[in-house]
Amino acid sequence: MANRIRSAAGQRWLAAFAGAALLAVGATQPAGAQQKSRTRSLDARVVDSMSANEVIAVMRRLRAQSQMTDDVRGAGGVEKTVEATIGGGTVYLFLRDCNGPGAYAQCGEIQPTVFFNAEGVTLAKLNEYNLDIFGVSVAGLLQDGRGIVFSHVTLADGVTVGHVRRTIEEFLSDADLLLESINPNGAPAVRLPASARIEPSRLRVNRVGANAPNLDVKIANDPADEGDVAAEDDPY
Repeated sequence: MANRIRSAAGQRWLAAFAGAALLAVGATQPAGAQQKSRTRSLDARVVDSMSANEVIAVMRRLRAQSQMTDDVRGAGGVEKTVEATIGGGTVYLFLRDCNGPGAYAQCGEIQPTVFFNAEGVTLAKLNEYNLDIFGVSVAGLLQDGRGIVFSHVTLADGVTVGHVRRTIEEFLSDADLLLESINPNGAPAVRLPASARIEPSRLRVNRVGANAPNLDVKIANDPADEGDVAAEDDPY
């Protein structure tokens, strides 16, 4: 009986020792390694909706200053706008299929969008982009004369946060390639008649050509290497 008691006590001691050893190993990991592990864990999380705050956190990992600038109820339900500044340009993330107002409400669709100065754009250039060059996005012209390039990320059936982040990264690379390739002095350009134009939008339009912003955040620059996302600031 005494042997069994000593054996049980020994097992408890060994379990406690093993737990302490594991904690010690974790504590001795470099801060960068811990950050990489944490980021990979967040990227692996499966979501079927995201809030504006969660989208802002994703954009923060892409070195973009972001904020929610609009929160309205339209014909299709509640929609939100996250405006991000990156590389001197402006990117919009339109959140749709939201379950309510506010930055914490969950949304089922993200539409990354870039507007650009369409002067000098040719239909041939847009066709080349849409048919041969694009990765995850589509480009076109709006009735008011602005150019637009956008993509969709549907969350409803469940995707990882890493998939969302990398889709946005690839979209930014697509948009960067298009904007840099446009020659604003090129001809013949698509020019809409004045009657087709509407009042200018409050949404920011990016420059093109040599003055285009640097939207390509480079997928190789994994934010796990940066260690600049504080745990208390992350909504996950």
